Amino acid sequence: MITPMDQFLLVGRKPVANDVLVSLQSLGAVHVDRLEPTEEGLEPFVLSAEQRKRKAVWDHVVARTETLLALLRVDTEGPGTGKGDLPADAEGVAERVDVVGDQVDALLVERVEGEEELALVGQYLPLFRDLAPTLAQIEASRWLDGAASIVPANALDKLREALDAELSGRYTLSTKPRGKDVTVVVAVLKTDAAALRAALVKAGTGELDLPERYRSLGVAKAVHVMEERAQVLPKRLAAITDELEKIALQHGARLKTLRQTALNHQSRLERLEGLAQGRYAFALQGWVPSVDRQRVVDALQRQFGDDLFVKHRPADEHHDVGVPVRLENAPWARPFQGLLAVLAPPAYGSFDPTWTLAIFFPLFFGVIVGDMAFGMIFALIAWMLRKRGFAGKSLSLGPLGIVVPADSLKWISTIIYYSAAWTIVWGFIYGEFFGTFLEYFPPGNPVFYPPKEGYDGMIQILMFRVEIF
Repeated sequence: MITPMDQFLLVGRKPVANDVLVSLQSLGAVHVDRLEPTEEGLEPFVLSAEQRKRKAVWDHVVARTETLLALLRVDTEGPGTGKGDLPADAEGVAERVDVVGDQVDALLVERVEGEEELALVGQYLPLFRDLAPTLAQIEASRWLDGAASIVPANALDKLREALDAELSGRYTLSTKPRGKDVTVVVAVLKTDAAALRAALVKAGTGELDLPERYRSLGVAKAVHVMEERAQVLPKRLAAITDELEKIALQHGARLKTLRQTALNHQSRLERLEGLAQGRYAFALQGWVPSVDRQRVVDALQRQFGDDLFVKHRPADEHHDVGVPVRLENAPWARPFQGLLAVLAPPAYGSFDPTWTLAIFFPLFFGVIVGDMAFGMIFALIAWMLRKRGFAGKSLSLGPLGIVVPADSLKWISTIIYYSAAWTIVWGFIYGEFFGTFLEYFPPGNPVFYPPKEGYDGMIQILMFRVEIF
């Protein structure tokens, strides 16, 4: 059912506006609306310069902590840590978050650079390892110059023709098969270096060159350095991963607490901007479930007394606009509220379809699938998801970039359990277990048999299939 709501209006002295929002946050049952001033003398609440500065800091903390939690792969659904030693001011919280963020940023930059260099080494090292003996001798010579290239085997004659045309035989050509291609090294006198490059261009062949970061070392030393980096980089990348995991373990819970603290302050300051104010007073409008109304009113009056005036009335389902919808259903139907949340919620005062979804979704799922074996597989999947959810672990869907929170896994597993049960029931009615497997097993006396002359077995199939007629 859709929970009945009450609209409330709070009017109080401006100095207690922030404290009122803190109390409403702690009560947890109140939805605050933006109040557009309609009376003369009222205007939107404007944050002071100090409040705007604090809001900017809290915005930074929220963005920074969410980024860090995602980079460190920390499950945001689990509990945080205690607040006993947390900084009291926004700047202190931001400073603590930035200390962790700077460590993570430095490691991530190093990891990206290391991965790029390792990919570069993997691409160039095998090639220049073969070319190094020849190219190193050419580089060491006072009189020789040279170039290396990879050409298709059927293009080698074209390269020879271009070299002959430009150099008239004043070159030495060394070749080595490399898969379907050929590795080529051409040596010439330094005076013919320009003619050599012209011949390569004429033949449509590019010259092989070292990556820019190794180019100044020369071929021999570059190959030696790449050999070393090929050994060192994987170990360093593994060490970076270990360091990030240690940071996540050490600071993950604290980051979640700092994030929640920042979200609370951010939300409070945003709500302040939704108030209306006069010269000495403020006004706030919102909604509260009718069952919680008296508790909220009593708590506010105890804390603020005459500094706050509270007015409330039941929500009008026909005329009120923007009434928040809160669903309350029996425990057996409650998991389907999560499935309903994928769609737009029902309007306040209308029909809550949760119970119909709870009945007919699993039923029709079973009618469509209708196979006992598949039902058992679905039940196993539901058990695994439920176990993971109650362990507080989220589920990543990998390439899709979707992470299912641990709390969501609980109600998802319940829906799958219901669907699995109906799948097994309808599978029995259809006589299906991995299709018609049990119509042939065990041989001679199968578990299921169709109600047709000439067939016999243990259990007659309860629902005829089209193939029988």
